[in-house]
Amino acid sequence: MEYIHSQGVIHRDLKPENILFDQDLCVKIADFGIACEEAHCDTLTEDPGTFRWMAPEMIKHKPYGRKVDVYSFGLLLWEMATGRIPYEEMTPVQAAFAVVDKVRRKNDVICIPNAVNAVLCQNSRPVVPPECPAALQALIEQCWGLHPDKRPDFWQIVKVLEHFESALAQYGTLDTVANMNCQDHKKRLLHWIHKLKPSHADGGLAPPPKSSTSMPRLL
Repeated sequence: MEYIHSQGVIHRDLKPENILFDQDLCVKIADFGIACEEAHCDTLTEDPGTFRWMAPEMIKHKPYGRKVDVYSFGLLLWEMATGRIPYEEMTPVQAAFAVVDKVRRKNDVICIPNAVNAVLCQNSRPVVPPECPAALQALIEQCWGLHPDKRPDFWQIVKVLEHFESALAQYGTLDTVANMNCQDHKKRLLHWIHKLKPSHADGGLAPPPKSSTSMPRLL
């Protein structure tokens, strides 16, 4: 996905069915049938993607960019952490309402709201289980954030995952990574992601880091 975005392409339908493995267990992204060049996505009128993994700005038919794929990736991370399908208790249309509008829960029944209904939640996201490592939870929540400009780019995500990989290789756990449930540590991660952000006024694609080996400390 880092490479795809570096070429100015948005996949727009990132979900498990479109992620394949070859015989060497290398990941291959499939189904570019509704992919588009980022520069021309706003001119397209069709309703692409799959509701369960679709970013709120796409569901609302608002202008969008490459961060819609980052949102979908956040849900993929959640699936890998839980082994469950997002919004599995809802129909796809109900899932769309849960993401962008308001949902009322009564006796565990999901109710599509109307103008009269009392509502209890908005901008719903799947519940991250408590056993999920705090650092991974922070990354998931960054990826599926409501505001696209606050989601990381894929090359930034790669850096975070490389840091996770290093921690696992050295310690066998992600517990050594900063406890992102702590607000101070959250601020440190946000500060680090902000430092990596490009200062492009035109909002262009982020350039890759100068060094693929150096990694700012999260702690």
